Amino acid sequence: MTSFTDAYRAEAERLCATMTVADPARIDAAARRILKIKPMLLAASARTGVPWPWLGAVLERESSCRAGRHLHNGDPLTARTVHVPAGRLPAPAAPPFSFADSAFDALCVLKGLHRIADWSPARQAFEAERYNGFGYRRRGLRSPYLWAGSSLQQAGKYIADGAFDPNADDRQPGVMPLIQRVLALDGAGPLPSPALPAKADLEAGAARAAAQAQRTGAGAATAGAGAGGVETVRQAGDTASAEAVAGVDWMALGLTAAALALLVLALWLAWRSGWHRRAAAALGTAVAHAERWAAERARLPAPADAEGAWTQIAI
Repeated sequence: MTSFTDAYRAEAERLCATMTVADPARIDAAARRILKIKPMLLAASARTGVPWPWLGAVLERESSCRAGRHLHNGDPLTARTVHVPAGRLPAPAAPPFSFADSAFDALCVLKGLHRIADWSPARQAFEAERYNGFGYRRRGLRSPYLWAGSSLQQAGKYIADGAFDPNADDRQPGVMPLIQRVLALDGAGPLPSPALPAKADLEAGAARAAAQAQRTGAGAATAGAGAGGVETVRQAGDTASAEAVAGVDWMALGLTAAALALLVLALWLAWRSGWHRRAAAALGTAVAHAERWAAERARLPAPADAEGAWTQIAI
């Protein structure tokens, strides 16, 4: 099956309706990895016209959600792809590539997914299966690329190109339970995002990220100053401690521990501030280029093989 037929839709809708999560801890951990890079996924969604939860689930399958990897196959963004499809992105593009540009090449230029208007759960299942390949279906099996970690997973896995092990167990979370969990976690948060963000959603996300960067930056400065203050107090107490009866100076030890804790907090907040600044920059770029990206997608010719001639290699 290489087309999205009524039969496929009915089958996928039935499976989605009956699916339950069989490995909640693994699915939850992967879903949270996706949400950590949500700003990058929102920008890539604006670039490609493909829902960000689907992008995140595929990236989790291809590279365990490592943001510096090609969506094509999990190869590093610092160079053109080596695995199938090799040599992407072609000139005049030059590495290092952004994730959004890599996603555009993989999903729009090569696969034509920007032409899809109906991103229902059934269509998301079909496109994920087409993306990975129909090898499991030809064996009469449900693809673990879609259903691993759910009640619908069956034994068997392709452990290499063309090498199927009927006893292997795919331990990576499948796309469909992942999307379900990502949407549940995002919807329970204070500021959920639509699967296909509009320009206003990107603007709101950029503003939130910038504000969060400012808050965490201020917190880092405060914690750093606090660490310095505690250290000053500890040093001032050294003189008195030297005159005290020999023994453990518990006050000095406590002050040192407090200073170290504040320093660690300051470093963590500084890292978070940097992360939020990068998120704000990525979303700001998406806002600035949203119209141009949409026009660029509209000008793309249909892929040479509308059904997709290449499939993914699990990384």
